[in-house]
Amino acid sequence: MDSTVEHAYRLCEAGKWNEALAQFEALESRSASASEKAGFLIDQATCYSELGAFEKARSLVAEARVLATGDVEAWAQVDFFAATLLVMEKREEEAVEAISQLLRDYRDWFGTTEGRELYQDVQLQRAFSLMHVPRYEEARAVLEEIMGFPLGEGDKVLVRCHLGRCYCELGDYSLAKEQFSDVNSLSVPENWESVFHYYFGYVLYSLKEYRAAKREFILCLQSEAEGPPVSLKYDMLAAVSGKLGERREMRLFEAKAKSSREPERD
Repeated sequence: MDSTVEHAYRLCEAGKWNEALAQFEALESRSASASEKAGFLIDQATCYSELGAFEKARSLVAEARVLATGDVEAWAQVDFFAATLLVMEKREEEAVEAISQLLRDYRDWFGTTEGRELYQDVQLQRAFSLMHVPRYEEARAVLEEIMGFPLGEGDKVLVRCHLGRCYCELGDYSLAKEQFSDVNSLSVPENWESVFHYYFGYVLYSLKEYRAAKREFILCLQSEAEGPPVSLKYDMLAAVSGKLGERREMRLFEAKAKSSREPERD
């Protein structure tokens, strides 16, 4: 790979989006290849999307699609990126529809060796978007398929986290426990810690494993990551303490749940 291109991607990894954008603009202006230009336009669109300039990102995607005319792989890549823009804007329903259309439009190509890797990326994003909508039954089927993909460690953990939560939402607590237990033996991403411990605790509570459930709710409370409202964490700690016969702690957690709800009403 060209050293200038490598430098631009390193700037992206460092979150220096404006600097990376300038690099990709220069690379695109010097390129004589239509497919190469299309790739650099998508790189620019990535930078703009990270900067919150979604309209500009979409205009670059449209340009890239024209340049990629006749190249099925490039079209699929461009259309997938367009769908991920909707995800970044939190337009999850639209994102799910765009991704589903992608699967219809490129069904034959996704069945080839060349299309397999992108198909897996598309299904991964589709599963996560379905969870956010939420459409748990559909997400479950997709996540179970993804479990058969050759996943990297990071993706494997995220898929298990989502699948565990999916099973939990559908009331399949034993299956949820299997997934969460496997995740617990690996490494939970920091931004997932609060959500993970809450749902793992809820699953264990539902299975009447109260002592283990309490431990998870305490870990959830201690986590600084974004997750369920504090009042909900205290509610569950109060409930599990009651099941354990710890009346004093139950009343303490009930009081904390009540006091933490008061600001939420303002």
